Amino acid sequence: MSYKHLHGKMYITETLLGNQFQIHPLSFFQCNLHGAEVLYKTVEELCQFKNNTILLDVCCGTGIYNAEYFSGLAEKLLPQILQDHIEEEDDIVAVLNPGRGGVGKKVTRALRRCENIRRVVFASCKPLGRMQFNMIELCCPINEEFVGEPFLPTKAIPVDMFPHTRHYELVVLFER
Repeated sequence: MSYKHLHGKMYITETLLGNQFQIHPLSFFQCNLHGAEVLYKTVEELCQFKNNTILLDVCCGTGIYNAEYFSGLAEKLLPQILQDHIEEEDDIVAVLNPGRGGVGKKVTRALRRCENIRRVVFASCKPLGRMQFNMIELCCPINEEFVGEPFLPTKAIPVDMFPHTRHYELVVLFER
């Protein structure tokens, strides 16, 4: 998509959960702010944060969930981050909020391999798409392709981000 800036600031400012964000024309940002607050508070509640919790924000766009940024492809970065930054006593929760295409097998494999990840919170705007395959990858029994204890879905919460349409976000908590 191309556009031409004619006048004024190159961004608009939106406030979400007490934080201000500069939204540029090509940035992704939830346009339903009230729905977004419900979505993000739901994700936060399912994370069950403790003092020693480390949050992995995987494919979450604008980084609303996280504080330290690692930029690149999740399937390439995640294994190295898990190896370099995780201590045995850490309580790790991974939040996935990818685009409609879901995440690749390398991401679900890396999540399965890290024993310290006890919870995965998966938010999807297209739960009947690639998310179904990602759920199977997270939950399938141990096999040659997926090592590590499988996750089990324990909660699923739909969030109506798009009133008066058939579209919704689905937030699923996986635990092991």
